[in-house]
Amino acid sequence: MTFQVVAFGLNHQSAPVSLRERLAFPAEIVSASLSELRQVMGRLAPEQALVSTCNRTELYMASNDPGQARQQALNWLAARSQVGHDDLLHHLYQHEEPAAVRHVFRVASGLDSMVLGEPQILGQLKEAARQAQEAGSLGSNLHHLFQQAFSVAKEVRSSTEIGSHSVSMAAASVKLAQRIFGDLAQTRMLFIGAGEMIQLCLAHFAAQSPQNLAIANRTVQRGETLAKSYCGEAFALSDLPRRLCDFDVVVSCTASSLPILGLGMVESALKKRRYKPIFFVDLAVPRDIEPEVSKLSDAFLYSVDDLAGLVEVGVQARRDAVSHAEVIIDHGVQRYLHWKSSREQVPLIRTVKEHVTALQEAELAAAQKRLARGDDANEVLKALAHGLSQKILHGTYSALSDPDPQTHSTGCAACAQPFQASRTQRVSGRRSGERARPMIKPSLLRKLQQIQERFSVVEGLLSAPDSASDLHQFRSLSKERSDLAPVVEHFGELQKSERDLKEAEAWLADPDLKEFGQEELLRLKRLLEEQIVELQRLLLPKDPNDGKAIILEIRAGTGGDESALFSGDLLRMYLRFAERNRWKTEMLSASESDLGGYKEAIVRLEGSDVYSKLKFESGGHRVQRVPTTEAQGRIHTSACTVAVLPEADELVDVVFSPDELRIDVFRASGAGGQHVNKTESAVRITHLPTGIVAECQDDRSQHKNKDKAMKVLAARVRDRELSAMQQKEASARKLMIGSGDRSERIRTYNFPQGRITDHRINLTLYKIDQIMDGDMFELTEALSAEHQAELLSSLGDES
Repeated sequence: MTFQVVAFGLNHQSAPVSLRERLAFPAEIVSASLSELRQVMGRLAPEQALVSTCNRTELYMASNDPGQARQQALNWLAARSQVGHDDLLHHLYQHEEPAAVRHVFRVASGLDSMVLGEPQILGQLKEAARQAQEAGSLGSNLHHLFQQAFSVAKEVRSSTEIGSHSVSMAAASVKLAQRIFGDLAQTRMLFIGAGEMIQLCLAHFAAQSPQNLAIANRTVQRGETLAKSYCGEAFALSDLPRRLCDFDVVVSCTASSLPILGLGMVESALKKRRYKPIFFVDLAVPRDIEPEVSKLSDAFLYSVDDLAGLVEVGVQARRDAVSHAEVIIDHGVQRYLHWKSSREQVPLIRTVKEHVTALQEAELAAAQKRLARGDDANEVLKALAHGLSQKILHGTYSALSDPDPQTHSTGCAACAQPFQASRTQRVSGRRSGERARPMIKPSLLRKLQQIQERFSVVEGLLSAPDSASDLHQFRSLSKERSDLAPVVEHFGELQKSERDLKEAEAWLADPDLKEFGQEELLRLKRLLEEQIVELQRLLLPKDPNDGKAIILEIRAGTGGDESALFSGDLLRMYLRFAERNRWKTEMLSASESDLGGYKEAIVRLEGSDVYSKLKFESGGHRVQRVPTTEAQGRIHTSACTVAVLPEADELVDVVFSPDELRIDVFRASGAGGQHVNKTESAVRITHLPTGIVAECQDDRSQHKNKDKAMKVLAARVRDRELSAMQQKEASARKLMIGSGDRSERIRTYNFPQGRITDHRINLTLYKIDQIMDGDMFELTEALSAEHQAELLSSLGDES
């Protein structure tokens, strides 16, 4: 019996909200509604699934009579919602195969949503499939349809830009803030106003789990009401001059006719913050923040026009991605229809098998009679094989000798097909054996079960009525929940795949489902392997420094002036890489050589995942090339050292007592103007317990030089502790990457051959020009992947 997929329903484009409300199915009644629908449809449509969201209500069915099934389901919908047939038909869209398959794939990929590319609908479809499975209404047709839809949606999201751009001002603001601060969980946020736009921004920014959240409003009571929803605080606008310095992110949208934040107020706040940057978003018209604020080097100000441009770019980028997504969906539809077509051949295959079995039994009976008469066994076997092959190929031989050209052509094709298929099967059989069922290690399974149990406990604590009474505990639990959620979600998907695998194994006993079961087994085994690897990756210990800013130190080594020149080349490479990643850079100290380049250069890099991407750069960098100082064209070998130090958080990670530090001031050396040479602006700080020294003389302000030197000193002291710990772990786990050994030669730059070799992972790339221009992504990703593989290996050894 052939089943066709039917899809019909209404959404935000076809029906007003008043009608969508009447046809909506709340989550708590979906299971009961599916059971009721199953009784109504009977054998006419034995498979059904129901999707109900705020923007759509859709019914998917598999039926052998699509027209009759659609009419019967329509009657049920009309009776349930008490809407007339004509009114319902006016707003309903109806699809049959293959249009129904395409529609489901477009919905899953976010192409049919109110906000193009939104990801929530995919989760809602997965929930609909789960509910249909539990209700017993998800047969093989809809099951495969949903699995194919999820696969297509994943490919659309990974291969196109459909969901990677912000399409609202609130979302765009979050993206911009992340470019500056990286992880927003460590930031403090202030929202000025309490209107609709501020409420929308609050929802987006609060999802980043900030360290602190506050609302400043003329009416403090209204601000308190809004802040309470996000466990934040509220204060009056009059307190802004005093409180502004406390916040890293400031979003303002009021109805004020005059600016609320002036240049002087912002300058004062930055000074109190020791010039730590502030990110401003001004969504008000007229503006709440004076435009002159944007001229301050440590203030990042974005207005409505700035954000509107970003949003338009995001919307256009998503629109441009639609055509690519449609191609992926087309291929998905073809794959589903091909699977369906192969399923429809089951009755024919059964008929052919029964016919061949009958011929086999007849020939076998004849052979047994001959053997009973005493005929020669070899002759009997030859006759058995010959007779069986002749009877099986009788129809083909007849077609080959038929005078009709079309029949003759068909006979030729039928005769050649079995031999081609047999050869293909032998070759594929040699290339790939049967895939074993992936098994998750018992130790890993226990750990996942413990995480799942802890996640339930944390959710229970967060949902308690008095959960927000202790703000510190609430934040801690929220952070723990956000850390555990990805693991629990992936573990749930793995458990579902294991259930699906058992079901597919059961299908092997059913002749009608055996072929489909074998196909599903292969797919699910591959999926299980991927899910186990992903869960192992999620369980890897996270480096707490990955999101931090870094202090990058480059020093010339052996090679004299050539080494100093190469230091300058390395500095340019890292600065260009920072530009490509949109990181913020700040030169803390530089000692230039006589012929150019640097004897020493110290730079601060801040942005998203700075330490994560550059932490494997520490070590010795060797260069082989003909120096500009070489008159005879001989190749010289020189070396530099690079140190990547995670910045200490506001000196909290490293606390210095005054008697541990010796601070010396002196006049800055080198050219730099009369002011620099006549004042004692340079600062040298020595940490007496360790002997570590940091100095800075780049700025005209002694205060700023001292601040920079303290940052470098704190990073160096903290790095000494981290290096000892990393070396201990590397020795215990035998991890070669990230050991923190500064003396180790890690990379060679051979300019005559145009190659760069990283000796830790035996990676050689013949693209030295691109890499020296800052295109380091292939290098950093390879190092990160190798380190992750080592961690996975060590995790397996420990298990």
